[in-house]
Amino acid sequence: MARPQNEIEHGRKLSRNDPELIWGWGTPAGRIRARRRAALIAEGARLGPHVRALEIGCGTGDLLASLQPTQGMGIDFSAEMIRRAKKKYPHLRFILCDAHEISLNGQFDVIILSDLVNDLWDVQAVLSGLDRLCSHRTRIIINTYSRVWELPLLLTQKLGLSTPLLPQNWLTVEDICNLLHLAGYEDIRHFNEILWPVKTPILAGFFNRHLVKIWPFSCLSLSNFIVARKRPEKDAGAEEPLISVIVPARNEAGNIDEIFARIPEMGAGTELVFVEGNSRDNTYEAIAKAMEKHPPVSYTHLRAHETPEHLVCRLLLEKKK
Repeated sequence: MARPQNEIEHGRKLSRNDPELIWGWGTPAGRIRARRRAALIAEGARLGPHVRALEIGCGTGDLLASLQPTQGMGIDFSAEMIRRAKKKYPHLRFILCDAHEISLNGQFDVIILSDLVNDLWDVQAVLSGLDRLCSHRTRIIINTYSRVWELPLLLTQKLGLSTPLLPQNWLTVEDICNLLHLAGYEDIRHFNEILWPVKTPILAGFFNRHLVKIWPFSCLSLSNFIVARKRPEKDAGAEEPLISVIVPARNEAGNIDEIFARIPEMGAGTELVFVEGNSRDNTYEAIAKAMEKHPPVSYTHLRAHETPEHLVCRLLLEKKK
């Protein structure tokens, strides 16, 4: 099943019951967490009330409504979530839309992607598509689970103790900041939150408000928050860098054409570097054939068993000289 179909089916499964109870937002502890999340987003982006806000992946609209926007718009992939959001918050606007195909007009003060980027199948395409919705004052706020918690969250899902999730990208803060940069944004602040996700008197407050700010405990936090804005225009004389995209390829013959089609042109030029490693299929030949079909693209292809890993970077550096 393709990923978009998986996302639709995932939304249907959640909407058969009460999503707020499934996610935990409908419980007393969940309402406290929801208020805390909204406060962190407002504080992180230096937001006051009465802003023009867009939330992508809005679910039932609770987070968007908690920001008290003058103009609030929510987008979600699930028709049932949008129906619930419209009923619950009729003063806000909700649209059924794929995050990869947003066709809105107008600009917003804040654009929120809460617990979303790890679900997206093309994060950079979504970030790039936000450009026309942003002014130089717009703040993009992203919060996502930390990769440190990948195995604990998987275990709690298996045991039925936490919300089921789609297969995750598990991007690090550095990954997201790099994708933001490629899409024309710069991160202006990022911070960690939630070290103790269980409601425990005194202990949870101490861990989540104080200890989470201190290294090395900050590395174990559950959530990462990133605040970004459009990158100021570069100086006219500044040189764009050349970008080399290294593609490990083993038994990937059927995916090579898709790689050429989906990797965008970046910087002053984009080079694809395929490193093929002892494939059992015709991956190496598929790469060579695809290169013939895309002559404008700069490329290199190496065989890992012929070129040890420690030589790959040296060869690339020599090629750049």
